[in-house]
This record gives sequence, C-alpha cells and structure tokens, in this order.
Amino acid sequence: MRLPRLLEPRNVLLFSVVAEGATGALAVLAPGLVAQLLFGAQVSGAGVAYGRLLGMTLIALAIACWPGAALPLRPAVRAMLTYNTLAALYLAYLAILQPAGILIWPAAAEHALVTLLLISAREV
Repeated sequence: MRLPRLLEPRNVLLFSVVAEGATGALAVLAPGLVAQLLFGAQVSGAGVAYGRLLGMTLIALAIACWPGAALPLRPAVRAMLTYNTLAALYLAYLAILQPAGILIWPAAAEHALVTLLLISAREV
C-alpha cells in the first residue's frame, strides 16, 4: 500500500525539520518565552544562555537533517526519529511530574506524532 504523498518519509522529515528549526530560532531569540510556554517557568542568567544554546542545537539538527535531493534520507530520518522519540517521552514525563506551560502537552503530542509517522514511513 502506498502512503499518501503528505506522509512520505521526505515530507514527514521536512515537517519535523521546519518545526525544530523554528523552535530553535525562537529559543535563540526569546528563550524566556519558550521556557514559559513549555515549562511554565521563568529563566534568568545561565538559563537564558542555556536556552539559546539549545536553540542553536535545534537549528544545527534541522540543517543537518534537511532532506536534500542528493543526500541519503535514512540517517536524517534516524536522527529525527531518535530526537522526536526522546523529546516526546521527556516532555510527557515533565508534564506528568509537575505543573507546566500551556504548550507542553501539544509539544509532546507533536513529537509523538512525528515519531509514529517516521516509523510508519519505513525509512528507518
């Protein structure tokens, strides 16, 4: 059975890359806002620096996993599958463990959905 075009591995990967790149850019520009929306907490000092570093890491991951025409797709899918799986589990764990920001459950759900879509694409 052929997957709908929208659910092809390259398209799922592209969605994940764009989402992580945008989140990374927002974390670089406004780490306090990201912390507030996800974790319901303020950040200051080293937390701001760490948030920006996280943002840079997400941007680098997005660039490294960008689905180019000549690049092999499998390593990028594996990297994003690993990241999305761990992010979904950790965000859900945090949401259960303590009160959190308004976007923690949607973020956990988005990461879980991308994980399932990447697994179903059978490019792992």
